[in-house]
Parts: sequence; C-alpha cells; structure tokens
Amino acid sequence: LAAQDSANEADLLRQQLREAQEKLEDLDGALTTRSQRIRANEREYAELRVEYDGLAAANEAIRKELTATRSRIAAEQQGCRAAEAELSECQAQM
Repeated sequence: LAAQDSANEADLLRQQLREAQEKLEDLDGALTTRSQRIRANEREYAELRVEYDGLAAANEAIRKELTATRSRIAAEQQGCRAAEAELSECQAQM
C-alpha cells in the first residue's frame, strides 16, 4: 500500500510538473509577443521622432524665411511711401 501511495504521489507530482511547464510555456509565449510588440512600438516611435525632428527643422526654416520676407515687405512699403511722398512734393512744386 505504501508503494502504491508513493507511485500515486509520484504521478501526481509529474502531472503538476507538466501543468507548471505548460503554464510556463504559455507565459513565455505571451512575454515573447509583448516583447515583439514593444520593439515594434519603439521602432515606430524612433521613426516618428526622426520625422518630427525633420518637420520641426523645416518649420523653423520657414519661420525664419517668413520673418525675412515680412522685413523685406516692410522695407519695400516704406520705400514706396517715401517715393509717394517725394512724388507728391514734386507735383506740388510744379
């Protein structure tokens, strides 16, 4: 009877070990899937970061160009006003 109890206990322990190993395999699979997802997200983030940095640099260049264009327009407008004033002065002298 003691030998049979030992055999039953051994079978039970083997079954518990198999179940634990199956659970570990399931957890390992889930961990692998999550790790792959994390790596994919990190790659996507890195790509988006490069794209963002490029857009930010282009945006800054456009802002500088816009500021320079506004300055040129203001200078041209001032030149036009001065020319109009000079023309009015010449017409008044005639």
